[in-house]
Amino acid sequence: MQILSGLIRIVTGLAVMGMAIFVYLSNQEQLSGTKEVTLSILGLEITALPQQIIIGLCFAGVAGLVIELLGVWTLMRKPASAQNV
Repeated sequence: MQILSGLIRIVTGLAVMGMAIFVYLSNQEQLSGTKEVTLSILGLEITALPQQIIIGLCFAGVAGLVIELLGVWTLMRKPASAQNV
């Protein structure tokens, strides 16, 4: 069960980081300005300054990285023995 949990965390972390990168790259032209922009992320329209959106995408990328590292940590640690449980 530990292997499945670790793999799910790794895939989820990669998906979150990939989504953040995709949103940034697909809206890179709008995010280079200084005026408010409206982006559609998963059907939700967000209106904010480009710097605020970039900071939010960075936080999403870091959250994805943390989830992925937790998955790797889950896969690397030894399972508890039945005697200690």
